[in-house]
Amino acid sequence: MNYQTTSVIKNVDFIFVPELDERFIYGTVIKDVLGRWQPNDWMVSSPIRHIDVDKLIVRTLNSSYHIDRITVDIPMTFEQLLMVRNGIPPTVILKEMK
Repeated sequence: MNYQTTSVIKNVDFIFVPELDERFIYGTVIKDVLGRWQPNDWMVSSPIRHIDVDKLIVRTLNSSYHIDRITVDIPMTFEQLLMVRNGIPPTVILKEMK
């Protein structure tokens, strides 16, 4: 099945929230055809529904993202995910946990 790519994202990290049993993309926007983000903005997706590891395409309910890499999940709590959505990068949150 072909999907129109709605965004191109680089420096991708996958965030996994065990209490939701959901994964999310965090990364830097290269292009977003829907106009939600500008180039070089950071973004957090809605929950991931499917990952095509061969084509580096990630689908959420309403979007399809072309990503630059597949990474190991970063486990976070729901509260930490909200912090990321409010602009704190996952790396900063992980450093504070140490």
